[in-house]
Amino acid sequence: MLSGGVDSAACVAFYTQLGHNVSGLFIDYGQPVREQEERSAAAIAEHYDIPLTIIRCAGPQRNFAGEIAGRNAYLVFVALLFQSVQRGIIALGIHHGTTYYDCSESFAGDLARILSGYTSGQVTLGACRE
Repeated sequence: MLSGGVDSAACVAFYTQLGHNVSGLFIDYGQPVREQEERSAAAIAEHYDIPLTIIRCAGPQRNFAGEIAGRNAYLVFVALLFQSVQRGIIALGIHHGTTYYDCSESFAGDLARILSGYTSGQVTLGACRE
């Protein structure tokens, strides 16, 4: 997952340094800063010389402010649904120190179990906490 922010950039750097075959996925879900995020994601992908896939999701207009319930789970499930990952890691940068459930260790554990169930353990969640 590559939003163009510090968290996702850190994930790219981390997994690249470990020698993984890394690719970026940017998801436009109607967030107000999507154009800036997409440009940043493209710049990070270019810097690390990784492919970048862009997925655009349509729905009713929403005012996204503060905690966006379900956002991180949605992003991971979109990646699972549309990427051709048969085996590997879906990495998600999450903010350390917030009270949001989808930035917690219990969320990461819950989501990892769901991914494992859907993929018979072939796809895992990598949660980079910054």
